[in-house]
Amino acid sequence: MAQKLSEKAAKAAFRKEFKAKIAEIPKLIKESQSRIVAQLFLDAPKVQKSNRFSIYLSRDDEVDTTLIIKTLIQQRKEVFVPYYKGDQMKMVPLYSWQDYERMPETSWRIKQPEDGDRRQDALNLGGLDVIVCPGLAFGMNCSRLGRGKGYYDKYISKCHQMACFPFMVGLAFDEQMTSTNLALEETDRHLSAVIYPAIYKKNTQPTSSKRPVSPFVKMFKYKF
Repeated sequence: MAQKLSEKAAKAAFRKEFKAKIAEIPKLIKESQSRIVAQLFLDAPKVQKSNRFSIYLSRDDEVDTTLIIKTLIQQRKEVFVPYYKGDQMKMVPLYSWQDYERMPETSWRIKQPEDGDRRQDALNLGGLDVIVCPGLAFGMNCSRLGRGKGYYDKYISKCHQMACFPFMVGLAFDEQMTSTNLALEETDRHLSAVIYPAIYKKNTQPTSSKRPVSPFVKMFKYKF
């Protein structure tokens, strides 16, 4: 019991720390980092080969997923988005860009479909290839700190129970990354990969004749 309390206290402290860090990022920097992360994601071979994506609908304190969603729809990929009700979450189909634009925001400032109750879950429609997960912080070991409701950890467990094993990707601002292991409880799930701008900035090696290739893309070729 004492250990569980200490784990929860540690998570609460991490959440407070990273909320403050994110709040200090200027809007233009968030927009710039979001564009880099979106392009790294879309360039990944696994993404290009996959067809069924679950993608969170971003708030202003998260990496913006708008470009990713719009691009995947244009590429005629199947896109699913979260629908929250009580302590449960399911991934429901996004029918079009117009469907996205019409969605109202919840009290949490998250878009979601009004008729989500009537839309089937992705797991009843053939499963998912990739789940793009939000988070407050991400570890270099692909651990993730959410907002405390456990929606994604529970949904990923449900996927595995139904023999669906999607590739799980976190999208982060540089300021959200830490060397600390954030998987403090048994129910905390590690991701398959985390994309953040410094992966590109620190490791690309431009040449005079070729556009630099992100080592993250190389890593995807290995990991995927």
